[in-house]
Amino acid sequence: MASFAVISTWIGYELGLLADALDGVPLAGGLLVFFVSTLPFRFYSIYSLAFVGAVALSGRDFGPMARLEHKTRAATLTVEQNNTPEPARSVWLAAGPILSLLLATLVCLYWDGRASAGASGPANPTLLSIMGAADAYRSMALGAGVAFVVSVVLSLSSHTLTLPGVLRASWQGMRRIFGALVILYLAWGLGSALETIGTAHALTNLLTDSVTVWSLPALTFLVAAAVSFATGSSFSTMAILIPLVVPLAVSLSGGTTGPPVLATVGAILAGACFGDHISPISDTTILSATASGVEVITHVRTQLPYALTVGAVSLCLGYLPAGFGVPPLILLPLGVSLGAALVWVLGRTSEADAS
Repeated sequence: MASFAVISTWIGYELGLLADALDGVPLAGGLLVFFVSTLPFRFYSIYSLAFVGAVALSGRDFGPMARLEHKTRAATLTVEQNNTPEPARSVWLAAGPILSLLLATLVCLYWDGRASAGASGPANPTLLSIMGAADAYRSMALGAGVAFVVSVVLSLSSHTLTLPGVLRASWQGMRRIFGALVILYLAWGLGSALETIGTAHALTNLLTDSVTVWSLPALTFLVAAAVSFATGSSFSTMAILIPLVVPLAVSLSGGTTGPPVLATVGAILAGACFGDHISPISDTTILSATASGVEVITHVRTQLPYALTVGAVSLCLGYLPAGFGVPPLILLPLGVSLGAALVWVLGRTSEADAS
């Protein structure tokens, strides 16, 4: 979803990288029009969203996810039968901190981005340039601080918790996230080491030695996925591959920005998401596992068959035919339909497991 959000730090970051890679290349309609033209070529992102929708609507799962879901459902039913229901609480105890987190983060992003963009750019920067210039980590940290204060105030004012209860709950929350933070810092260190020794550049050199224009989108998708998996960072993957591969695509296309170039750009950005999804050292993987209350390796193992399935569909009904000039208008319905069919054929419901 982040790769499609028009107002996000992703878009601003990607536009900045593309502006440098396409410097001097004629763009009909400008850089933003070119960027929007690459959105239909984000096959992995589009197919993933459709695939998840098919899983949710059908109630079918497969692989380790199906087995663990069946086991969890059985354990949950046992716990529910043995527990008495708790009294209802106000919805604002949950909604208040979440809404304040979103609002405060957006305000901080705009405030920080406007100051940065105004200092290094035009006097009246666009919203995209503002979001791209913002420090996302600092803004999210400030937003989280505001959400914490709001949650404390709501808990105390509603007499849900006393002050000692707030301190105990805060300490328990910190203990729960501490292990994930250690893994995350180690993952960042490993990713930086791999980037320093030139892992991505070695993969890119293998790609550019003997490449044709029709194979470039598919190979780029695979290399982007490999780099993102190894480094655990989609942003680093974009920063490494866009300056190297996009000029190559333009050169192979005769200096134009036709469908092969659009497909290659889409392959970089979607491949970065693909590798990030399946990487055990990715920050999104670690934080998703922690928020879900499962081990990191369990999260990776259960979602891996889904991501690999969508990745294979993206390659066969996305980047390979796109390299031969097949338009997304034809490929997207086919890929979405194949993904839904695979869910129906491979998946099974929890009721089927119980029987």
